[in-house]
Amino acid sequence: MLCNKCEKPLPANDFVVCGGCQSSFHYDCSVTKEKWTRKNTATRKKWKCDSCCDRTKLPTGDDKKNTDSDGEGEENLTDSIEVEIRNQPGQHEVQANNDIDEIKKVLYQIKQAVSELPELKREFSEVVKSLNFAHERIVDLQKENDALKLELKTTNKKVEELDQKITNMAKIETQVKQVEAKQNDKDQYERNRNLEIANVATCRNEVIEDTMERIAHCFGVPNYDFIQIDKVHRLPAKKDPSISSIIVQFKYRHDRDHWLNFKKKIVTNDACFGGGNPTRIFLNEQMTPYYRQLFWKTKEFAKENELKFVWFKDGKLRVRRDEGSKEVIIVQSEKDLLPLTKKPVNLPVPSTT
Repeated sequence: MLCNKCEKPLPANDFVVCGGCQSSFHYDCSVTKEKWTRKNTATRKKWKCDSCCDRTKLPTGDDKKNTDSDGEGEENLTDSIEVEIRNQPGQHEVQANNDIDEIKKVLYQIKQAVSELPELKREFSEVVKSLNFAHERIVDLQKENDALKLELKTTNKKVEELDQKITNMAKIETQVKQVEAKQNDKDQYERNRNLEIANVATCRNEVIEDTMERIAHCFGVPNYDFIQIDKVHRLPAKKDPSISSIIVQFKYRHDRDHWLNFKKKIVTNDACFGGGNPTRIFLNEQMTPYYRQLFWKTKEFAKENELKFVWFKDGKLRVRRDEGSKEVIIVQSEKDLLPLTKKPVNLPVPSTT
């Protein structure tokens, strides 16, 4: 059997057969033995010689499909180019060799890209794992956020309840203060027949009737009679054991008020009882412990805020700023003193020019 290319005898069972025209060729006249041996049986049957390739330069749709599907199109193209190069002398052969090198480079690059696919797949798998982890974390954060929202809602509800309780307590406190104020006024009203004679000298074996008689005489109280008195007792001494107050409860308020008409008169213990005690005796309405404490706080407040007049009359604590002021303020609690606080004086800034 002869080679269809060089027309020389072919070695037995060691040659190339064209899948198109069924012609036989030497390896050197067609394709290298190394490439031929790499082809499988199906690929060898599809291999075509130069003549068949020339006749089918524009392949039909079926041929193109077959070539693409078997994955050997690149090798057939390379083999055909190599055969054509052997048949083209000189410059064309050099150009063809260059083209082959370029094709080989491209094929090598493709092979390299394909070899990197497992690594890319692994990296893609890691990315997928990271995304899944991130998704799970986002879900957890969403749950935590929902829990925080619920907790915040509960907290806000509790705060609203506390605000309501505070409001209610403020109302209750206001009501309590109102009740206390009414009770204080009631307690003070129950003392509207009581007279406090302050700083009266003490003595042994005192006869209170005689003491009251002397005091009435010294203050010049006319028409006094001990029978006008319902109850009388002396309070324990405080800082100075030589003097203490006497509380007198008259049967009628007008008798108590009659004594108070002489309260401004200056009377000393020495003038009333002898013994050289210069302490002045005072006549006052008896105040409840609440009003007594409020009275002294008001006196201190008056000193700090330049209030000139503080007095207690008809069961009421009264304040007036000075002689020119006609307004009299009734003080029932320390809160009533706040509007009377002295305003700071804004002195002019000295000029620097």
